Amino acid sequence: MKKQASMMHGWLGYGNKEELLRMMNTPNIKTICELGSWYGKSAEFMMNYMPQLNLICVDLWDNDDIKEGNQVIPYSENHGKIKQLIDDYPLYNTFLNNLYEHRANLMPLKMDTLDGLKEMHARNIIPDAIYIDANHTYKNVKGEIELSLELFPNVILFGDDMNWKGVARAVVECAKKYNFRLIKNRNCWRYFKELPSNLLENTKILIIV
Repeated sequence: MKKQASMMHGWLGYGNKEELLRMMNTPNIKTICELGSWYGKSAEFMMNYMPQLNLICVDLWDNDDIKEGNQVIPYSENHGKIKQLIDDYPLYNTFLNNLYEHRANLMPLKMDTLDGLKEMHARNIIPDAIYIDANHTYKNVKGEIELSLELFPNVILFGDDMNWKGVARAVVECAKKYNFRLIKNRNCWRYFKELPSNLLENTKILIIV
């Protein structure tokens, strides 16, 4: 490791913040699982707002896997810039350092997202909500949604990057398959069994399904 300092990098837009806050203000939300955590920007946002939250973060945090292109690099970023970033600030150790003050309520699972869901189920950890923001391919997102619902039938699902074609396809297909109402708040999406009556007070929210 070249540097021991904290460094926060990531993507957390207005829609994401609004839906994360909506989730944390939902009655009886105590445990959230985040699939894909990077350096912990959204995890830090959640823990700062709700310090008593139990947060499970699942990510490979694999520098080599990122540099070899096996995970989707955000299209708005230069690949070389990302490679240099994770050389200077290795993902997992920097994530742990960034979230150190919240360590009592944080469980990092350094593994593939599907393995992480299975690990939670094996430990009898039942999340109230799962935030999907890992590898943004159709196959990955569809697999995460379907396994989440298989293992945790009552879980609330929401996630990021609805502007990615693969993500949008998986999210819409699964909404129809499992009879969810689907909303899009900028780049963020969420499933509902029934839409709240005040939902469209936010003019940025679109009902997709």
